[in-house]
Amino acid sequence: MMPFLKPPAVRVIGVARLRRPEILENAFCRFWFADRENKITATNSKEFLAKAATVPIREHWDMDYSACFIFCPIANKSRVPEAVSLYAGENIETFIKGDSSFLPEAGNTLSINKPRAEKRAEGIAACVKPLYSKFVQAWSLVEWIELNRIMGVSRFHFYHHESSEGLKCVLDEYVRIGVATLLDWNLPLVSQVEVRTENMFSSLNDCLYRHMFSHKYVAFIDIDEYVVVKKNESLMGLLRRLEVDNIDVASFVFRNAFFYLQWADDPAYEGLDLVTLKKTKRIAAMNDAKNRSKYICRPEMVSEVGNHFLWEMAKKRFSQAIVHPNTASLHHYRNCEFGEEKCVGTESVRDTALWAHREELHARVQEIEAVLVQKCHLEPLRKIKIRRFS
Repeated sequence: MMPFLKPPAVRVIGVARLRRPEILENAFCRFWFADRENKITATNSKEFLAKAATVPIREHWDMDYSACFIFCPIANKSRVPEAVSLYAGENIETFIKGDSSFLPEAGNTLSINKPRAEKRAEGIAACVKPLYSKFVQAWSLVEWIELNRIMGVSRFHFYHHESSEGLKCVLDEYVRIGVATLLDWNLPLVSQVEVRTENMFSSLNDCLYRHMFSHKYVAFIDIDEYVVVKKNESLMGLLRRLEVDNIDVASFVFRNAFFYLQWADDPAYEGLDLVTLKKTKRIAAMNDAKNRSKYICRPEMVSEVGNHFLWEMAKKRFSQAIVHPNTASLHHYRNCEFGEEKCVGTESVRDTALWAHREELHARVQEIEAVLVQKCHLEPLRKIKIRRFS
């Protein structure tokens, strides 16, 4: 559970070394305020310092470093800070005890994102873990964005670790047209050795709080995953309907179904080379809920997110609801995980649910393809023809 802190407080999302508990226990926050001329200033007064509470985010896989929350309580409720600096060390302890009148210069100053009261967008924002080029192709990203736009996602939030020039160009184009937000994400840590997957749990929780008051729903999905409604209903329509009967539900969890890329393309498909349309063979038995599942949440009801489900909600009465796979499920397009022979032999069924969006997806991809081929120097998408057997 999160530490009990009476509001107001500032929540900083960062990364900390689990093997150094003295750092977690001896952190302090220094607040910066705007003066009458709107300049950001701070004094050495002790009222602008607060003892921080540092809490590792739960999904750290017991690695050396973990994503974490750093809570900074605000003592003077009449003044709202504009920025905060974080300190750790004996010099700060000396200052707090009154043995020193000098506070060391801040090595960091972080602007504070404040809750905004403007009207919340009705659409869905999608949060994506840090991108790195090994697993992302430019046209795959285009297909993912355009199909999710059809589903009702209006904003895509990316964290850019590394990518090819073509992929970066595609991202920049979606930023230019106002569909995506792109933040640089470069940490001096070895992924999967010192910290879990590019410190993805800091990015996911950062995205949650950035969209806390901007969108009604926030989806946490990877770029090889799609939440697909099985009936003749939009994703937004489904979420609104589910919300009516589940007023205390903080997130809707969608069970995972693998569409293994080793399986052959659907012989009846003809059109652009799009994985969601040519791959229609999926595993017959979906994963159990919270096992490889993904979710769409109502952000103001959430305190901490994980990869496959919520870790903590804002109030004890809030809950997570499992959506029945006959209503909607998660389509997951990827290579076999544990040996090709085992995966390919898995019992499967044909699922053409996404063919309902074939014409619109073709039109959207072709429209932006004309721009990206020229601007990003990409090869045009190839076209698949129906196989003829004699």
